[in-house]
Amino acid sequence: MLTWRHISLKSIFKDHKNQTVNLSCRIDKDVYEVLSKDADEKGISLNSLVNSIAKKFTNWEIHSSDIELVSLSKGALERIFDTLDDQTIQKVAKKIGGDVIRELVFLSFNEMSFENLIQAILLNSTRFGTVKHEVIGSKHIINIHHGICLNFSKFLYNTHLALANNMSLKLHITNIDKNMICMEIQEH
Repeated sequence: MLTWRHISLKSIFKDHKNQTVNLSCRIDKDVYEVLSKDADEKGISLNSLVNSIAKKFTNWEIHSSDIELVSLSKGALERIFDTLDDQTIQKVAKKIGGDVIRELVFLSFNEMSFENLIQAILLNSTRFGTVKHEVIGSKHIINIHHGICLNFSKFLYNTHLALANNMSLKLHITNIDKNMICMEIQEH
């Protein structure tokens, strides 16, 4: 299944003056044990893990039914995308790039801005695998390692191209292969 990957959450979620709330709640013991084990394996605190899960829910999963997302395994995606020709990939990607990411921006952040758009791209991309994000000047370098297939990389390229065209952004693809896509995005 496509799962949430632990990447630098600081690059996805802004720290608004480190405002926190102490919360005491009860959870099932078996849930606690799974969370505790996962936090240990990731080398993070249980608090950090629970906070990242809550952020993911409030910024992503809470809206998944609104934008009609479904879960598919990487194997299923690979088999589906391997059957598509370039024209079909472009057609589907144009629709996705024109709508879904923008919908996610408005649902998650309530306003369209370049920074919110980048956050939505990063948030969306983590569904596919490991994401690396770096900012150099005004340029956002985003590498998405999905491990699905070349046609899926083409789909991601065309999705982001449609988004860039719709939003008047500069998009430059630095690598595209069967496992990943690397791009640079900046405002005009």
